[in-house]
Amino acid sequence: MKNKLCVLGLIMIMILSVLSISVQALSFNVSMTPNKTRVEDASEFTVTVKVSNLDVGSNGINGLSASLAYDTEVFETINESNIDGLNNWSVEYETNGKVSAKKNSFVNDDEEVFQITLKTKSGVEEGKTGTVSLSNIIATNSDDKIDATKVSTTITIGSQQTTITPPTSNNSSNINNNSSNINNNSSTIQITPNNNSSKQNESNNTTNNVTNNVVSNYTSNNSSNSDQNMPYTGTEGNSIVKIIIGIVLIAIVIYIKIEKLKEIR
Repeated sequence: MKNKLCVLGLIMIMILSVLSISVQALSFNVSMTPNKTRVEDASEFTVTVKVSNLDVGSNGINGLSASLAYDTEVFETINESNIDGLNNWSVEYETNGKVSAKKNSFVNDDEEVFQITLKTKSGVEEGKTGTVSLSNIIATNSDDKIDATKVSTTITIGSQQTTITPPTSNNSSNINNNSSNINNNSSTIQITPNNNSSKQNESNNTTNNVTNNVVSNYTSNNSSNSDQNMPYTGTEGNSIVKIIIGIVLIAIVIYIKIEKLKEIR
């Protein structure tokens, strides 16, 4: 009896191992990218939702659903008119926050799915932050439902920080030319009568200081101006239960056949 149970258990383990490998291969990532991370109060901004790293089988995906949540103290209420499908995706939004996107063709590559337009509330204090997130993310195709981890983005209330543009190549060449001219002037100043040697040294020191300051300032300016989703794999809980039941049935059938072969022998 013990031998029979061992054989049956080994068969189930082998089948489960093979199926678990195929299940774990299904995965994808979702990202949320705002067009700006600092937004003044009573101002609009957009967040783009994109799927990437699609390892979802040969069919790809043609459906995506998720639960949208946002900080109601910071952002105005969202409705269906605030969400637009991209790349031929059609999107529906329900009052409970569920977003459903569908496409007539299958997607296998990275692609932007939809865009959310939000507006910050008037009178929100500067520096306050608000979060927009998507959870319960599920992609679908003809065969499977595939989960992805929750994603979010944080917006800070306040004016957008000004970006300092580094010097262009023309400015760089002008500085080099100026440095070259200063050096030329320095060599010219050196050819003076000996009785003016003190003035010559003073001029040379001044020239060298100017040259060093120009190059130093340019270098420091350039230095100062120079300058995040693990996929969650798996299928729906119901699918896993069906797989386990199937494994048990297959194992029982194999075990019965083995016993019949033993009886024949």
